[in-house]
Amino acid sequence: MGRKRKKDKHLPPRIYWKHGAFWYIAPDGKDTLSGKYKQKSIRLGKTEFEALGQYGKLICTSREIHAMNDVFDRYFLEVSSQKAPTTYKKDFYSLKGLRKVFGRVSPHTIEPIHIYKYMDKRAQESVSQANNERSLLSSICMSAIRWGAMTKNPCRDVKSLPEKKKEKRYVSWQEFKAVYKYANPVIRAAMRLAYTTGLRQADILKMKLSDLKEEGIQVEIQKTGSKILIEWSPTLKRAVDKAKRLKRPIRGFYLLCTRRGQKYTRDGFSSMFKRAVAATLEKGKITQSFSFYDIRRKAATDADQTKGREFARQLLDHSSQKMTGRYVVGVKKVQPLN
Repeated sequence: MGRKRKKDKHLPPRIYWKHGAFWYIAPDGKDTLSGKYKQKSIRLGKTEFEALGQYGKLICTSREIHAMNDVFDRYFLEVSSQKAPTTYKKDFYSLKGLRKVFGRVSPHTIEPIHIYKYMDKRAQESVSQANNERSLLSSICMSAIRWGAMTKNPCRDVKSLPEKKKEKRYVSWQEFKAVYKYANPVIRAAMRLAYTTGLRQADILKMKLSDLKEEGIQVEIQKTGSKILIEWSPTLKRAVDKAKRLKRPIRGFYLLCTRRGQKYTRDGFSSMFKRAVAATLEKGKITQSFSFYDIRRKAATDADQTKGREFARQLLDHSSQKMTGRYVVGVKKVQPLN
């Protein structure tokens, strides 16, 4: 029995990161002289998306489907691997609960009542998680129909559980400046960029020096794949110049990079931001915590109040003003008719 992973626990068995790429360590048959199994290393690619796609071709597409675990494996490798990194990890952890209940079940035997029972049990811990896992299972069942493993989607007749609406968090300037004071230079630079551009954390962390063009910053939104050009303004120019003055290795290609010149990971960056917020709370400068994502909501709200909903929509690169309205906090101000 192999040793348990200490890191990268979301990766499938026998996949490891080494020498700047992901590798699949496959058993290559038994040596007739020594009696031991030889291993063969197969290079899968530099990114998780590429690696899991290649792994799926090696392992899952040729395997027959007998139980839901087979469906889960194929969905995770063929579909989840093509999603954004955050969604991919959510799928991985959500599948753990689904596997325990439905893993050994034949796909054709799942009925809506079984899903309702699962959701009721799951809702005792988290209603939102129960609804998320229902949505994921529905997507999996649709893929199973395409693969010929199911004839209908049992989730179609299952309604989501009612959830309490979460209160939208608006970060005041006093709170923003307080956390900014106790943050390290990298977090400060990211906070300036997040508010000025309205970009998500993932898009800020993957921003390269080569993305800084003469007309502005060229960005490919990771969540939607759309490409935008954020034109230069005096405020944005100052924010970028301060970020460029941060200490960086000679071979650092990212605007915000680690001491080794690599892009900050989502978890690593989030930990640094949480430490800055915790230090501010400890000093009594703020009374309520907030996330880096709340800065995007602040940018949307301030843009909506000062320049209108359409400007805010364009800033956040939303497809509709209705979507932007979900980010805006507070009551919309209007002028009376004279």
